[in-house]
Amino acid sequence: MLTPIITTLTADAPLIALLTGGIHAYAASGRLGISRATLPTAYDADGYLLPCAIVQTGATVPADSLTDATAGTLTRVIVYLYADGDHAFADLYAARDRIIVLLDRAFIVGVGWIAFAAAGVDERDSKLNHAAALTLTLEVRA
Repeated sequence: MLTPIITTLTADAPLIALLTGGIHAYAASGRLGISRATLPTAYDADGYLLPCAIVQTGATVPADSLTDATAGTLTRVIVYLYADGDHAFADLYAARDRIIVLLDRAFIVGVGWIAFAAAGVDERDSKLNHAAALTLTLEVRA
């Protein structure tokens, strides 16, 4: 499910222009998260974290379906947006909004229908030297 979502996002030139550090699967960052060792393309030559996205899928759980109230499933897709702590949130907000435009109420082959669920605002990640961080939650129902 993750590969078609990342493919959809990376195919969008305006989004890639905002997320110069790339769009990565959560598994690529490893157990300890983003670092220069696990995701070197997410950092510039001086070692600063570029605006980037990490995409993760959660567990698939039983849920109401559009067509059958007893046999549906729900899978959450979480997009973490990061940038260096000194970086303004403007690029992250623009990337968040672009991702919503691309994925909200969209049908992706191999995934299904995706809908926007929630978004966080003005967060900082202490594990990444207080990097600017936003989260975006989407839901896939089948």
